[in-house]
Amino acid sequence: MKPISRDSCGRILAITPEERQARRRLDTEARQRRREELQDGDLGGLTRKQRTDLGLAVLSLLCLPGNELDDTDIAAWSGCTDATINKIYQRALAKFKAAWESKFNTKFTH
Repeated sequence: MKPISRDSCGRILAITPEERQARRRLDTEARQRRREELQDGDLGGLTRKQRTDLGLAVLSLLCLPGNELDDTDIAAWSGCTDATINKIYQRALAKFKAAWESKFNTKFTH
């Protein structure tokens, strides 16, 4: 694409239909990329994982020592469902058990 001719105020003097179409396409693509980045809502442009991590970090700051949280509490703060929190817990527990058994050569009992 060749440079656009502009007047002293920066206004475009002449643009061909092909140039106009190319610029619209670029604008449309930029808007689509931005929409994809923010498809889950706008919280400073954070991804879903970043928003989940932020929610859990805030929850950990607000939770008093000795208070236990259930799946519903964690889900509410992280933006996930109870079932998702349970799946995350089960995967983390499986990883922990595997690491334990690998390191200590003994079966982990919970």
